[in-house]
Amino acid sequence: MTNSETPEEAAARKAEARRLRRQRQNTRNLVASIAASLGLVVFLVLVVARPDESIVRAIDYELVAENTEPTAPGPLLAPPLDDTWSANRAELTEEPYGRVWAIGLVSTTGDYVELAQVFGGAEDAVTDLVGVGGVESSTTLAGQSNITWTVIDRTELENPGNALFAVVSETDSGLVVISGTTQQGVLFIASQALQSAPEIWGTSGE
Repeated sequence: MTNSETPEEAAARKAEARRLRRQRQNTRNLVASIAASLGLVVFLVLVVARPDESIVRAIDYELVAENTEPTAPGPLLAPPLDDTWSANRAELTEEPYGRVWAIGLVSTTGDYVELAQVFGGAEDAVTDLVGVGGVESSTTLAGQSNITWTVIDRTELENPGNALFAVVSETDSGLVVISGTTQQGVLFIASQALQSAPEIWGTSGE
C-alpha cells in the first residue's frame, strides 16, 4: 500500500522545511550578532575605555622630593608651581660628575623645562645636561640680584634639542642647571626655585 502525498501536504511540508531553515538561519544570525556585540564590547574595554598608555601621567614631584631627600646629599629643590605646570619626571641619579636631582616640567602652553640640581659641581655636568655650544652671558633675576646666573643661549644651534636656553648658577653644594625650550619658561622656573629655597644658595633671599 503506497502512501501518496497530496499537493496540500507537499506544500505544507515544504513550507515547514522553509520555516525551519529560516529559524536555523535566524538562530545563526542571532549568535553571530551576539558574538559581534561581545567583540565590540571587548574592543571598547581594551582599546577605548583603557587609559591611553602613551599619555604621560603627572608626577607629584614635591612628594618624590620629600621621600628622596633623606638619602640625598642635601636639601632638594622642589619649587611649588601652579596648575599650569606639571612634572613628568622627578628622580635622583648617580652620574660620573656627581649625584643629580632632576625634575622635568611641562606647561599648559607647551614649554618644557628641566630643573637639575647637581651635587658636586663640574663643567661636565653642564655639558651633559645642556649640551655643547651656545652664546654665554650673565644675568640676575628680578628681586634676586644677589645671585648671578650664567645664561646659555642655544637657539642658533642646528640641533639644540630641548635645551634652547639654559641658566646655571653655583650653590653651596654644587650647581643648579635649568634648561628648556623657551627663555620665559626657564627664567620663571629659575626664579621660583631661588625664591622657594634661597638657603640652597647660602642666602636668605631679599
